[in-house]
Amino acid sequence: ETAAERLFNYEEYDIRLDQEGAGEGTATYAELLKKVGNKKELPPVDHSKITYLPFEKNLYRQVPEITNMKDHEVDAFRKTNGQIRVRGKHCPRPISNFYQAGLPDKIMKVILRKGFEQPFPIQMQAIPALMAGRDIIGIAETGS
Repeated sequence: ETAAERLFNYEEYDIRLDQEGAGEGTATYAELLKKVGNKKELPPVDHSKITYLPFEKNLYRQVPEITNMKDHEVDAFRKTNGQIRVRGKHCPRPISNFYQAGLPDKIMKVILRKGFEQPFPIQMQAIPALMAGRDIIGIAETGS
């Protein structure tokens, strides 16, 4: 069974695909598109039959500048930057600039091109938490 066969419900469309795309009972992408048409529904997927590659949930690497802060310094930083309040166990420390977030270069270029010099208080705490794979509920002043 190929990856395409595991992902596509063939009974509905009576089509078979193989990895090479050739041979009897196979269809090209154009032929498949003609059969499927403009349907807005995606075919059902049985995820129990698919072997997914492992995914690392923690994408955040804390920079030494933040790691070296003492707890009282972190508390003072949160207080002076929008009264950031956190609850939970082992909450990541906030960042003070976008470079500390470890964002990819493409994203950093967009942030700089848009003229953002410093993250908003909600971003200071939320970016590290989200990149660390943590769940968050964020409430922030919008200024409106």
